[in-house]
Amino acid sequence: MTEKISTFEDFLETLKDIKEEDIKNDEDIEERLDSFLISFYKNNDGAYTIKKQEYINNLLNILINKISDKKNGCDFFINLLCIHFKNITPNFINIKLKDDIYYMHLIINYILYVLKIVLCIQKKKKELTLSLYIGKNIYTLIWHIIRNIQQGRYVNFYLKIIEEGKLIYLLYKICFDNVLISYYIPEDKTVELFFVLLKIKELEEYIIHCDIIKYFLSFLLYDIEVIKIKEKYLILEIIIHVFLKDKEVVKDFMKKNNTQIINNILKYINDNIKSDTYDYYCLNLLKLFYYIIEDKNIVSFQDIFFFYPNKQTFIITHKREDDTFIFYEYINCIIIKINDLIKYEHSINNILNDNNQEQYHFKYFLSIFLCVLKNIIIIILEAKNNIQQSLYDDNKRENVYEEITKFLNVTFDFVVKIIVIKKGTPTNEQEIYEVLSYDVLICLTKINSLKYYNVENISGRMFKLVKNIIDDYIIKNKHNDETIIYTPNRSPDDNNNNNNSNHFNNSCNNNLLPFVNKKYIKHFECLFYLCLYNQTNIILYININFIRYIENNIYKIYKYYQLCDINTKLLLNYLSLYYLVIIFIYIKNNLNNKEKIHVVKNLIKYIIIKEIKEKIFLFKNKLYFLAFIKLLNLSTCNNLFEFKILLCEKYFEDFIQIFEGSQFNMKTLMLYCILEWTQIHHILKKLQIYINKNKYIFHVFFKLWKDIEYENRLKNKKHERQEVNIVYKNNYRNVQFILFRIIKILTNNFTNYIDYIINNKDLVCIFKNIIIYESKTLLTIYEHIREDIIEEHVRLHKDEENLLLEFLNLYKEDIKKLQRMFENVSIFYNKKDNKELQNYYDSLRENKRIE
Repeated sequence: MTEKISTFEDFLETLKDIKEEDIKNDEDIEERLDSFLISFYKNNDGAYTIKKQEYINNLLNILINKISDKKNGCDFFINLLCIHFKNITPNFINIKLKDDIYYMHLIINYILYVLKIVLCIQKKKKELTLSLYIGKNIYTLIWHIIRNIQQGRYVNFYLKIIEEGKLIYLLYKICFDNVLISYYIPEDKTVELFFVLLKIKELEEYIIHCDIIKYFLSFLLYDIEVIKIKEKYLILEIIIHVFLKDKEVVKDFMKKNNTQIINNILKYINDNIKSDTYDYYCLNLLKLFYYIIEDKNIVSFQDIFFFYPNKQTFIITHKREDDTFIFYEYINCIIIKINDLIKYEHSINNILNDNNQEQYHFKYFLSIFLCVLKNIIIIILEAKNNIQQSLYDDNKRENVYEEITKFLNVTFDFVVKIIVIKKGTPTNEQEIYEVLSYDVLICLTKINSLKYYNVENISGRMFKLVKNIIDDYIIKNKHNDETIIYTPNRSPDDNNNNNNSNHFNNSCNNNLLPFVNKKYIKHFECLFYLCLYNQTNIILYININFIRYIENNIYKIYKYYQLCDINTKLLLNYLSLYYLVIIFIYIKNNLNNKEKIHVVKNLIKYIIIKEIKEKIFLFKNKLYFLAFIKLLNLSTCNNLFEFKILLCEKYFEDFIQIFEGSQFNMKTLMLYCILEWTQIHHILKKLQIYINKNKYIFHVFFKLWKDIEYENRLKNKKHERQEVNIVYKNNYRNVQFILFRIIKILTNNFTNYIDYIINNKDLVCIFKNIIIYESKTLLTIYEHIREDIIEEHVRLHKDEENLLLEFLNLYKEDIKKLQRMFENVSIFYNKKDNKELQNYYDSLRENKRIE
């Protein structure tokens, strides 16, 4: 083989026929082939034509076949591959040919050839020099492609190459294969590369479905010292990015290894903060931890860390108890460490006011950690019914309970320290930490029902904190420049109206309600939950002065609400709920104390009339609606609000319109109230007098009855009787029964207002159905029992069956009797014989009394 190699065709032809033994026999052939290939790349530095790309692809194809042939030695062919990857320019793609389909497939095939070479090398577990050249070449090529995609140049062309050329998979193999790892390029560089690739939206799916994600996830199972990559935080960034995309590849891995991962993360965080290191790695660990415990599909409360079923009979392994103990031990260590850091006022002030990089990281860490604490407490709350408190628990179980107790106490101390230290007017940034601290505190207000060994009463400590803050608000209020007093003869809306009109327009957002801010709202949210969960204990802390303070603020809110901006209105929607519930519980706890109750009478009257008339907050929040109706009912039934006021100036008609426009569950609540009012004699008398003049209530109630009947028919058509949702049926049946009772009472056993009902065709048929409702309902129940007997689901004695048949006949006859009575009334009414009609009414009433 002494012929001169003058063209690439000659080169390929020579290479195709050559064997390893030919090189040994001809010492010059290797040098001539090497020289030609080096010269080719030297003379063709840049993008290649289609023909030259064909040459290169053929070269790789031949070399792959040579090194794959076990009969041949491969050193010479490996050397040619080294020359190729060392000398070929990474920018060999000719973008001018991007629209040529054949050229695109040449480039795709080239990358696939490179992948084949990598897989061959992997099997041979050697050829480190070639690995190095391939890695550097592909790494540079991908960065070239990335820059073009980021700049929006030829995006579709490059994406096609990446997808069909399996370029992401190739990158993974040359960078992170267990055999080849660390031989190509530094891992830090490749992690950065994958991070950038993941941020390109079009490439996201390719990265996620590549094994690289599983490889990165496996780092969470290692000891921190094993991971040598400097930029570990980027691996966590990648994991978090995929996690938030709700991809199963991440969540399945974490679910399978949740205990180990969670405790490892906490260990790494604890190790970092011991040395006061709050770097990106530490921050990303904490973020990942937050996302994991927030996802209920990953963390199963009973199966991992938190609690065990009360009725559990089998033995729980010590391994799981150890994991639980370690979890709380790490959490407590972290809390104590941060608590020590913010122990003194000047320290926390310096930290929160300092904007250097180190303090920025700590502040970011602090905000995430407060969210983590909130989630852990919520988990404890949700699992509270599963806490096992057996007296026979072993020492390990007791240790777990002690750590949980410690967690609750150190958490309380931690968040209170932030709140107390930051009294006064905070900056926007400082307000974030206070609001987050209040969120944790609010969660703690709900855990008083939990009992652990030797646990301190969290709610008691909470009340002391709240009382101190309440006293501060009351003291500040004494120095306010505006105090609004409501009197029955003068609405607070009218107070100082003329004097302050210009002031309203100029400064409504900043000065009129200066107490309204996120921190203030969070404090009252905390108080709101304390009141809900500790209604009897709160009586010691909610005193007359505080109620007067709230009263004055409520008058201000109603007076200036329409002048406030959207953000302030949103805060006021929440604050109005908290105020209303506090007032409701104050009234409930002091019904027998005339002095304390007298204080709120004017306020109750004002709120009820204002909301019924103007509906400022009534439909802003479902809980406010609920609290308002409960307050109205409590006040009406205990003579704190005179019912006759509601019947004046169309207030009751407004109330019925509110009922008509409210949701079904709220209608139910309002019906219970009306039913309760009808049980109070003096209220019923006033209501009946009102209805004599205004019968709008019948139209609303009858329409609701008609709607319920329609829904029931619709539901029965869709399902067999046995399959109908029980809750659905019961809800509607309950409302129908309440409606029936109310209408029966208001119409004096269906004997009043019949002439009005008959005169309104829309009401007649509905009224007829209402009259027979009770008997028809009982008949339906007995018929169902009869059906069950026939189908042998139920067995009765002969006497019981006879009794059942008597009941069936009785109610069938009763329904016919009621229908006849109603028909007779209609006949008398149509004859216009008022005397005969009145006599018939009297006989009906007499019969009802006898019954």
